[in-house]
Amino acid sequence: RSMARPSDLLRSTPLRFELLLVACVALPVLAIVILRPVMYSGWRHMYFLWAPFALLAASGLRALADAPPRLHLPRHLPLTPRLAVFAVHGLAALGLAAVAVQMARLHPHQYLYFNALATRTSSEPLHERYQFDYVTMLRLAYAYILEESPGKAINMQLRHRMTPRRERIKAAVGPAAPRHLDMFPLFEQQRITFDGNADPDFYINWSIAPPSTLAPPVLYERRVYGSRILSVETPHLARVDAATADAYRALYRDIAADVPALGGGDIDVYRSETAVTWAKEACAPGDLHWRASLTAHPVDTGKFSAFRNAVDGVRIGSACVWQALLPAHALAKIHLHGIGRLVSDAYLDELRARYATLAAMPPAAGSTFDVHLRDGTLFYVRTPCVQADIEATFFLHVVPVDANDLHDSRRRHGFDAQDFRTDGTDIRWRYASADVFDGACVVEWELPGYPIAHIATGQYVHGVGDLWRVDFSVEDG
Repeated sequence: RSMARPSDLLRSTPLRFELLLVACVALPVLAIVILRPVMYSGWRHMYFLWAPFALLAASGLRALADAPPRLHLPRHLPLTPRLAVFAVHGLAALGLAAVAVQMARLHPHQYLYFNALATRTSSEPLHERYQFDYVTMLRLAYAYILEESPGKAINMQLRHRMTPRRERIKAAVGPAAPRHLDMFPLFEQQRITFDGNADPDFYINWSIAPPSTLAPPVLYERRVYGSRILSVETPHLARVDAATADAYRALYRDIAADVPALGGGDIDVYRSETAVTWAKEACAPGDLHWRASLTAHPVDTGKFSAFRNAVDGVRIGSACVWQALLPAHALAKIHLHGIGRLVSDAYLDELRARYATLAAMPPAAGSTFDVHLRDGTLFYVRTPCVQADIEATFFLHVVPVDANDLHDSRRRHGFDAQDFRTDGTDIRWRYASADVFDGACVVEWELPGYPIAHIATGQYVHGVGDLWRVDFSVEDG
């Protein structure tokens, strides 16, 4: 029998439909492989391929089911056409059974499941491959709290904990609009408040948090494949068993007996090889809502970026205590938001050498800060200097040699606005590396890679105006 010509394939209506399905599956994948565009969240937005892929598979199964009278198998294959159909159906049944078992194990989150056989690296935490609906999480947490506190008013605090390398984001809640409580009767809703002037009775945390040796005791949790996806915690040791409460009190006694690495005000900071601890001795009601947080900067920036962490507090007697574990790699400095910095001796020596090199060079421009341009990086240098001098926002306007290097939204302004801050507490702003040491300040900012013609920079306060400003041309573009 002669082979079908390409034109015959296009004229065949059933086969033309199958070729269209193949194109719908293959062409987007080929476009990704060849054009290599930015893929946000991996392949998440390629899930539309599932529909044509499922149709193609169904078309093949139907063709196989109709094929036995006309199916010609190789002579050396010990399989009859009918057995071939049964084999395909059996494999499909096994696949569906595997999915059904996995969905049962994920209950009550069976509507979200992933391929348990997917390849992953041995260092990848299992929980990072699973994402769950936060509405379901909150419903389970609320139900537990309402059942465990019959007839009592409840004050709680919500935390949305991100993956270990990201800072947790506080949920936007308030007394007038607690999130997703409308799934409960009105009289139950009225029992739950979000009062910032009193200690919370419970913390609700969903998703995975960075580990902490002094995290609030867990009263209730949900786990999937061994990973915690939801927990209800309490900052009050009176709510937990005596052994757990005694362990927390003993840990706090050991911490308080040490010498603070940073002091001043009403909060002391203690540093060990593995953790940083904040302690407030006279802790008023509501102070537990203050979140201790840090940013840890590694010595080797090529291996690990800045590590951010924040933890909820525990009340031990009249004191409030927060503690966060540190990453295992060597750290250059730890930025304690709202308190200060801890700097390693090796990194301090490096800062002194860097400052001496910069101070010996003529600046590109000078004002309150001397601005140096070196190897594509701006250095803002000042002495004498204190922490408050670098807290105002830095503005940076970069004019390229070729206006086409600007993003479309910036091209009409004629410059690239790269304003930044040094505290790193507000994710809406760019964050620059900054150090205060030996009465000097050094702030670093890496410039864009395109050729630059002109730079205008300085500091300003919103509603007040510029604190200082310099303008200078960049030689040789």
